[in-house]
Amino acid sequence: MLVSLALFLVGSILRVHAIQANTPGLNTLVECQPAQLSWGDSEGPVQILVYPGGVSSGTPLETLPTVSSGSTVTWLVDLPAGVEYTLGMRDLATGETSFTAPAFVSPNPQGDTSCEGKNGSGQQSSLPVGSETASSTPPAGTSGSTTQPPASGSSAGSTVTTQSTTTPGNGGFPSGPDASQSSTASTDDNNP
Repeated sequence: MLVSLALFLVGSILRVHAIQANTPGLNTLVECQPAQLSWGDSEGPVQILVYPGGVSSGTPLETLPTVSSGSTVTWLVDLPAGVEYTLGMRDLATGETSFTAPAFVSPNPQGDTSCEGKNGSGQQSSLPVGSETASSTPPAGTSGSTTQPPASGSSAGSTVTTQSTTTPGNGGFPSGPDASQSSTASTDDNNP
């Protein structure tokens, strides 16, 4: 009985420190514009997975390059406006995945749709570098990513060139459960 209680308490304490995905605020995701994504309590590199709104399993529509350090990344929103998407943030050190609430992608105010699907079709997008970084080692089952380090001695205005993966077939939507994925659903309602 004491062993069961001790295991329960240890498990509860460990869950307190599981990765927490922050849901992007209203009008934060705008088609063909950069958006900052954030999370907390990760223990290692983080992988961002993009699913249709309300979906948190199966094959993601897009897999962004691994973020090796920090708790934010800037993403060029290359998915169509007028649709909700759920973002999964997977802590690669623990295997835990936390999901945002569905987030709506707003239309680009200038009507720009030229970036749609470019992250997943082999095109490259430049992302501003702040505290975020992208890894050049792709996760299993993805097509890869490339990084371009900033020039020595510079930090402001540097870029990282990244490439993400979009799933082909079936309209890019999930086609079955991903048995290797564990998840904990959480959102941060205090995120502006």
